Amino acid sequence: MKRNLLVLVVLLSVLVLFPEVGSCQFVVTDFKLSSDVILPGDTVEGYLEIQNKGSSTEQLNDIMLFYDKSVVTIEPDYLSNVGVIPPSASYTYHFTVFAKKAGITKVNVWIRSEAKWIKYTFNIIVRKLYPRIIINETIILNEVNKVHFYVFSPVDIKNIVIKPLFDAEPKEIYLEGNSGYFTFTPRKEQPLKFKIMFYLDKNYHEVVQEVYPKYKESMGLGVNVSLSYTNVVLGDVVEVYLTLVNLRDDDIYFLKILPVAKEGIFHSESEEIPVLSSRESKTIKFLYSPTESGKNLLFFDICYKDRTNELFYVTKLVYVYVSNEYQVALTNLNVETGSVIKIRGDVSNQGRSKVYNVLVELNTGDEAKNYFIGSIDPSDFESFEFELKKNVSKAELRVIWTNELGEKYEFKKKVTIMKLPVKRKSPEFMTAALAFSIGIFALLSAIWIKRLWRKKK
Repeated sequence: MKRNLLVLVVLLSVLVLFPEVGSCQFVVTDFKLSSDVILPGDTVEGYLEIQNKGSSTEQLNDIMLFYDKSVVTIEPDYLSNVGVIPPSASYTYHFTVFAKKAGITKVNVWIRSEAKWIKYTFNIIVRKLYPRIIINETIILNEVNKVHFYVFSPVDIKNIVIKPLFDAEPKEIYLEGNSGYFTFTPRKEQPLKFKIMFYLDKNYHEVVQEVYPKYKESMGLGVNVSLSYTNVVLGDVVEVYLTLVNLRDDDIYFLKILPVAKEGIFHSESEEIPVLSSRESKTIKFLYSPTESGKNLLFFDICYKDRTNELFYVTKLVYVYVSNEYQVALTNLNVETGSVIKIRGDVSNQGRSKVYNVLVELNTGDEAKNYFIGSIDPSDFESFEFELKKNVSKAELRVIWTNELGEKYEFKKKVTIMKLPVKRKSPEFMTAALAFSIGIFALLSAIWIKRLWRKKK
């Protein structure tokens, strides 16, 4: 702590004495961490590439890192007298990140070169994205139950081992995929505790989770999920209606609904209902936008409490089928050649929701043009047209738009431009031209011979 305060005082003193902050020749050209997802307890390698963009040799003196050390620690976070960097050469600063707890820390990197400074900032996000065991079956009391479960993870994990922390068989379950089963005989309604062991990249993790499965005796909370459309295109926005019915004989409180989807985005991270009376129902609307094609699996994790402050969990899932097509498409593309090249077409909205900020860009390599359309209603289209005066053989169209959730999408399409054929002269024209040329030559020859004869005479 004292060393950080001393470094900070030195840094502030230098900044006051040398106001040319940001005028040095060094530029951070690359930054990378070895893992895209960091969990608490992870160790991640990273580097910064610092390049001398100037035309002369530059002294790289100090590299200082300032950040919230309650979330992560970085080693080393201070380097001095790094060395001399020639023009266009780079220095790679390697460091190791030790994640302590979930959170976001902004890392300010100060780079000093001969009393001149530059500042580079990056964020390190440590998330609690642990896998969860989901049980959708109803467990019958006082019977031998073969219970199937599914391990849902928002990140890619491997070498998954599940260890039930209650009387069940087998004692450890080694998963080849993401599902398995166990058998046990429950005598009363109780939460089931598991230890989940897995690897994320090179980091080993263990997490203990309690699952609250359904038992036969309780009607509990009724959950129904319906969608405005079950077949959509990429980037489209579909309405998902979640209906909750309290089938119990008492009121329930503090309902919290968490929508989870690995292949898409929800407009809201959670929704809450303060109280739901007995036999009362409420419907909540979510907006979902798929980002991957195929069979999208949507989870709804619901928790609530009863009057005794007992906590209950319910999980509901639904599928959305997504085609491998974007919501926006180019249709009726036409190229007209002549003295001026014209490229026309339509931008069509194939989805069930409105799109915004639609922009069409044309690039030939030598020339770039934009055509702003704006918004397009569902199942509608807007036309565009570009004119090119130069004779080009190919071009590229780029279409950019945002959906109702504000997510940005784009795609590119190459356009081939056929050149007009060169008109060749007919054989009759060539024969007439040849005869005319021979006649002219004969006439000139006769004139020349006549003048020559007169001179001799």
